[in-house]
Amino acid sequence: MLYEILNTILILGSIQGLIFCFIALYSKRLRNRSTIALVLLILVLSLNNIQYYFLNTGMISLENFFEIIYIPYSALIVGLYYLYVLLFLFPDAKISRKQRLLFVPFVIFLSVSLIYKISSFFSISDGRTFLYYERFVDFQEFFLVGFTLFVMIYVFRLISKYEHLRSREIKANGRSQLNWMKMITMTLLGLCLIWAVFSLMDLFFNSNHYEYYYILWVSIAITIYGLGHLGIYHFGVQQYELLNDKRNLKTIAETSKKAENKSDLIISFEKLITEKKRFTDSSLSLNGVASELDLNKTYLSRVINSELGTGFSDYVNRLRIEEAKDCMSVPKFNHYSLVSIGLEVGFNSKSAFNSAFKKYTGLTPSEYREKLNREQLVSK
Repeated sequence: MLYEILNTILILGSIQGLIFCFIALYSKRLRNRSTIALVLLILVLSLNNIQYYFLNTGMISLENFFEIIYIPYSALIVGLYYLYVLLFLFPDAKISRKQRLLFVPFVIFLSVSLIYKISSFFSISDGRTFLYYERFVDFQEFFLVGFTLFVMIYVFRLISKYEHLRSREIKANGRSQLNWMKMITMTLLGLCLIWAVFSLMDLFFNSNHYEYYYILWVSIAITIYGLGHLGIYHFGVQQYELLNDKRNLKTIAETSKKAENKSDLIISFEKLITEKKRFTDSSLSLNGVASELDLNKTYLSRVINSELGTGFSDYVNRLRIEEAKDCMSVPKFNHYSLVSIGLEVGFNSKSAFNSAFKKYTGLTPSEYREKLNREQLVSK
C-alpha cells in the first residue's frame, strides 16, 4: 500500500512537471534563456522519474529496463541547473566552451547506453554483457555523485559572487533576494548526498534494494513542484518584467535623446496632444490644433512629418491604440465592449478602431484581448 502511494506521488509529480514545461514554453512572458534552462531541467527530472516509475511498479524487468527505456538523465541535471543559475543571475552571459563541457558526461554515458541497447537488440550481447553494463552504471552513479557535488559547490560560489556584486542593494533591502535560490540549491545538494549514501550502500553491502531510492525519487517529485512554482511562475515572471523594464528604460533614453533635437514647436504640439489626453477627443483635428498653436495648418503638417516622421492622423491614432491597449489590461475595463473602448479612446466608429488597431499591432482588438487573457491566465 505504501509503495502504491509513493508511486502515485512519483508519477503525479512527473506529470505536473511536464505540464509546467508545456505551459512555460507556450508563454511569451516566460520565454527567456534562464527559464528555458529551467524548463529543460524540470523536463529531465520528470522523464527520469517516469522511467524509474516503470521499473518500480514491476512493469519492466531490470534487464529490459536497461535494454529498452533507460536514458542517463541524471548526467544532465547539474549542468542544466548551473546554466539556469548563471543565466538567471547574469542574463547576458555567454555560455563558454568550458561550461559546455558540463554535458560531456551525458554524451559519453548516453553513447554507452545506446551501444548496449543496439547490441541487445541484435542479440550480440549475453548475460555477461548485462552484468558488465550494470557495473558500468554503478561506476556512472559514483562519478555523477562526485561531479554533481563539485558543480553544486561552484553554483554556491556563483551566487556568492552575484551577491558580492550587489552588496549595496542587499544592504539597502535588509536581506538577500536570492534566499529562494539558495534554498533550492541546498535541497538539490541534500538530494545528491542521499544519492551518495545509497550508492555506497549498493557498493559495500551489495544491497540492490531500489526501494531505498523512493526517498530520492519522491523528493525529486516535490522539488519539481518547487522549481516550477518558484523558478518559473514567480521569479520567471519577475525576470521577464525586469527585462521589460530594461527595454523600457532604453526606449525612454532613446526618446529623451531624440527630444533634445526637437523644436519648440513640436514640443508644444506634443504637450497639447498628450496633456489631459486630448488625443481621446474624437473631434480633435489638424485644423483645431494649428489654430490653438496659432500656426498655419500646412506648415504644422510639414513640421510634424519632418521631425516626427509621421502624419498628424497616424500620430494621434498611435496614441489612441496605446491607450486602448492600456485599457484592455486594466481589470475595471473587463466589462467594457471593444466598441466602447474604441469610442473611449477617440475613434468615431468600430470599423475605424478595428482598422487602426490591426494596422499598428497586427491583431484585431478581439484577438489582442484573447491573447492578453491567455497570458494573464498563465501568469496566475
